[in-house]
Amino acid sequence: MTEKLYYVDPYLSKCKATLLRVDGNRAYFDRTVFYPEGGGQRGDRGLCGSFPILDTQKDGCEVAHIVKNSASLEIGREYDLLLDWEYRKKGMVHHSAQHLLSAALFNTLGIQTVAVHMGEDEITIEVDRKDISPDDIDRVEDAANEAIRSSLKIQMREVSHQEAERMGLRREIKVKGDVKVVSIEGFDKVACGGVHLKSTREIGEVAYIRSEEIRGHKRLVWKAGIASVQFRRSNRILLDKLSLLLSAKKEEMPKALSHIIDLKNEAEKERKRSERMCAKLLLDQVDDEGGEGLSSFDTALPLDSFLQAIEGRKGSYLILDRERSLFLFKGDDDLFKRAKSLAGIKGGGRNGIYRGSYSTSKKEIEECFRKMADE
Repeated sequence: MTEKLYYVDPYLSKCKATLLRVDGNRAYFDRTVFYPEGGGQRGDRGLCGSFPILDTQKDGCEVAHIVKNSASLEIGREYDLLLDWEYRKKGMVHHSAQHLLSAALFNTLGIQTVAVHMGEDEITIEVDRKDISPDDIDRVEDAANEAIRSSLKIQMREVSHQEAERMGLRREIKVKGDVKVVSIEGFDKVACGGVHLKSTREIGEVAYIRSEEIRGHKRLVWKAGIASVQFRRSNRILLDKLSLLLSAKKEEMPKALSHIIDLKNEAEKERKRSERMCAKLLLDQVDDEGGEGLSSFDTALPLDSFLQAIEGRKGSYLILDRERSLFLFKGDDDLFKRAKSLAGIKGGGRNGIYRGSYSTSKKEIEECFRKMADE
């Protein structure tokens, strides 16, 4: 069994340890400060001497260190294990913040946590609710930040299963035997085997980011610590830039943006009307200049703009997109089917109007359709 020094002192960043065995890229030591991935908290990384430790995983009662170039390690040798402390500290901040947020959700709204994940810069908490109002989210965020400002102590102690059951924990105990209980002074008690901060104040702050639908539940996304500060500052910078671009005060920005969207939508409608008018004029010109048989040409106009103008015309048309290998065909159904079988084109349609794509050249597809039309 590996001696788990991260439980003795979560702030311990280095130790000396003897290498017991190596299995592939997994190295096992008699003791370690490296926390293995679990409970939503990521595994530590750092150094074993000069060898990078890329990740840390649980392996029964042992801790597997995923080491780069592990074949060069010497069994029985003592190594210096050194954490990437910034990486670990961020993990401790996120894990402690998750406890705080889950407790705030439960204490404030009676909402239980279903699943959690602590990423590089975000915390996700899936809850047993389908909907949570913005006002309730604000209440949870306020409760969590108030607890942070209050510098509540965070402590872990190991107790028997029976004693843990009598402690009124926030959620059901999922392990057998002795239980590690993490408590936030006067705020929360829960069974957890992770590593945490000593005080809520070390979290700094938390900020709600967004929510997502998952498995009929709400998944809430949060930032904590420096990630929360960066999010708040980047939002301020973004608002300042938008305010300058819109020539509007921040409180006037929604109205200004709504006006711009209305103008954009109207311009889009006008553009489509103009394209349809140009398509009609182009078809009229083709009809005036053309004779019997198939009329074929390429265009920079979107092919959709021809759909309205092409209906009801008696002639046959093959219209090719000038930039892309796309086509629009109006004509005999049987002609299209025969041309498709020979030209290797993809597409379909009905009522004599077909559209799709082709892999040949424009010249080849025109020759194919003309040949079918002349037969």
